[in-house]
Amino acid sequence: MTGWLADTLVWTGVLIALVLVLRRPVAARLGARAAYALWLLPFARMVLPPIELPAMLAPAPQPPETIFVLTGDVTALASSVPVAAEPVDWSALLLALWLGGAGLFLFRRFVLYARMRRVLLADARPVGQSGAIRLVETPVA
Repeated sequence: MTGWLADTLVWTGVLIALVLVLRRPVAARLGARAAYALWLLPFARMVLPPIELPAMLAPAPQPPETIFVLTGDVTALASSVPVAAEPVDWSALLLALWLGGAGLFLFRRFVLYARMRRVLLADARPVGQSGAIRLVETPVA
């Protein structure tokens, strides 16, 4: 289920990017209706079920792994074989990187919003109250 969801989200994102690239040329050649119809592609990919291959087109199953059993004195062999390092968990690393970037972006947006609000309300003149909402008039258009 998770594989299907990830696959659907990735390919829907690719289709959205494709629509954003093709929208203007399609609108210029075929009109706005065709350009808006392009948005049905990502929607259809998101809603429709995955396509299953027929059994005759499915990839061949992998043969089972061969297991070798060592007999005799294996302690000398075990001490000379280098131990492989633990594989890096890329998904956790990428998730942490993405969450960090999203947090930084969110923090930056809050700071910029507070700055914009301060600038807009610096010369504001109160004009009324609507419930808990303060109505102001600013010289900034």
